[in-house]
Amino acid sequence: MHATSNTLIDRVRAAGASAVKLTLYHISPNIATLIAVSPSALESFAGVVVEEIDDPAILAAALQAIEASRPVPTQRPLDARYGLVFSNSSGERVLGAYKGSFATRGQIDDQPCDFNELTLHEWLVARYPL
Repeated sequence: MHATSNTLIDRVRAAGASAVKLTLYHISPNIATLIAVSPSALESFAGVVVEEIDDPAILAAALQAIEASRPVPTQRPLDARYGLVFSNSSGERVLGAYKGSFATRGQIDDQPCDFNELTLHEWLVARYPL
């Protein structure tokens, strides 16, 4: 496993120790945009917050899905369609994980990545069908 890939997984594991809330963002892949949607743009669009979750079991399942997807760093920019932003009890952001329309494209915090497994994609689609 690539050394930076371990760092991405470490970020996910560290978030699990303090995350108490998950804000889930989603913009349909059927909505065409002239340019790729960055993670920060996704978070700023009105009406894309799908759910705010504070159920520890769901937070744990989301973090496990991200980790099980085995993220590997890439330099390719992301067209973000899903955003999972985890916050601690003070409301501070502890992790941002994003996924594009394609099952294997993503980003963790500021690092674009490819997901080597479809676990996150499957978790999201099961909860929020495209």
